[in-house]
Amino acid sequence: MSEPNTVADEVRFFLDWCHMPPEWIAHTLGYADAENLRVTLRRHSHSDLADRLTKTEAA
Repeated sequence: MSEPNTVADEVRFFLDWCHMPPEWIAHTLGYADAENLRVTLRRHSHSDLADRLTKTEAA
């Protein structure tokens, strides 16, 4: 897995430009599922991105 800031940058890119579903983003970055990715983002002060993943998943 990448460094937390790099992960945040990659998540931002996938959400903004690729419009990938959260599960795909998680697997692309080496996480077991979207929930593990959300927990990691929150742990490293990226709650805004974790919330965006949740909203994208619900849509």
